[in-house]
Amino acid sequence: MRYPAHDREQGSISLLLIGLCALLLLIASVTIGITQVYIEKSKLQALADQTASAVANSVETVELNGEAPQVIFTDSQVSEATRTFLTDSGAYDQFNQLAIGPATGSSDNRSANVELTSYARVPMVSLVLPEGVPISAQSTARSRLQQ
Repeated sequence: MRYPAHDREQGSISLLLIGLCALLLLIASVTIGITQVYIEKSKLQALADQTASAVANSVETVELNGEAPQVIFTDSQVSEATRTFLTDSGAYDQFNQLAIGPATGSSDNRSANVELTSYARVPMVSLVLPEGVPISAQSTARSRLQQ
């Protein structure tokens, strides 16, 4: 014996499964994208930290102020040392459109400030965001002289 209501509902489970699979794929792609951006941001932050440390150790201008010598940074020294470190380390090949940000320099002549910008490529979203998601990282380092 056939039930007329049963015939009308035939195939509705298939539509529900297709919708559920589409939703799961959407959630997975968003999760993968967020994770990729977070990983790239972490790598860029590590590079900014390494660069600031290298810059702070490479600048050799020392001012004798009374008895305690102090390392003095200029904007041009910090920018040039940043460019040199990034080139020597091969960082331009590891990041998408890596650039030195405008905050790179020294605001107080005692600190080396480094800002790096890049773009994180997000898989499965490259049609919407062909360049990627813009990311940036900042780091500050100081040199301290001791006897």
